[in-house]
Amino acid sequence: MLCEPVLLLPAFRSGRETPWAGDILRRCYEKYTLGNQIGESYDFSLLPHLESTAPDDEKLSSVLQRADITPEQVPFLTKWVDAEKPMSIHVHPHDEYVIVLRTRVDARLFSFSNSVSKELLKESLLTENADHLFSSVPLSCGDAIYIPAGVPHALQGVTCYQIQHPGNGNISYRVYDWNRLNARGQKQPLQLEHALPLLSEKAPVFLSAHDDTVLQADSFFCKQLKNVEKYPLNFVGRFAVLTCLEASLIQLANGRHLYLSAGQTLFLPNTIKTALLTSPHCLLTISQE
Repeated sequence: MLCEPVLLLPAFRSGRETPWAGDILRRCYEKYTLGNQIGESYDFSLLPHLESTAPDDEKLSSVLQRADITPEQVPFLTKWVDAEKPMSIHVHPHDEYVIVLRTRVDARLFSFSNSVSKELLKESLLTENADHLFSSVPLSCGDAIYIPAGVPHALQGVTCYQIQHPGNGNISYRVYDWNRLNARGQKQPLQLEHALPLLSEKAPVFLSAHDDTVLQADSFFCKQLKNVEKYPLNFVGRFAVLTCLEASLIQLANGRHLYLSAGQTLFLPNTIKTALLTSPHCLLTISQE
């Protein structure tokens, strides 16, 4: 039975897959892969081809098996997103949550400006005249946002933490890409045949924190912990994922210490022996019983 935390190493999306990416994850959170710009870092993920691992290359699925947790009992994945340029307007088939960690001067959240018919939307997109369909709101550090399934949206000028569906967290359908050209002078293909049936008239919702809980869903909740000293990490019947936003320290039950740098993520099994967290700033996502 697994009784201690496990450090997790992320899987990445970068390069041509994320033309909107910046370099914050490399510069500020010590995340490294080929190239300087990383768009997405999947820190707690069971997705095929994007599965997190332990430092000895053990896959997260195997770590969970040692903790007696099945994939069906995992209600979320966690990842970082660094969008320096505007992302494609896209939709997800499931809800997602966003916590804004860093902003640039042009930090925005784009979504539909008004409710429009699918017919008008499709016509505007196919004629490449869709800028007028979208409006944006400024974003600030600490904003927590709920984005319902099917809501077209995009981020710009932000580094954020996202919590998504564990099986479909990397599935998105491109609605609009600002007529952006790649290195070959080609536009990204839109995925309207998949996106249009999903479209929702709902809007992103900015959440208000309740004490240190920044967001709560049916199957998990996320706490933002600041300046905690010897905070007990003990989750009876639940497991948790800890992501450090600044250097942190964990004192284990056997007296050993774990030193964590900004950007590192730990899996905390539901059978963990009491451990104590000292941290200036971290996020703690906990599964519901």
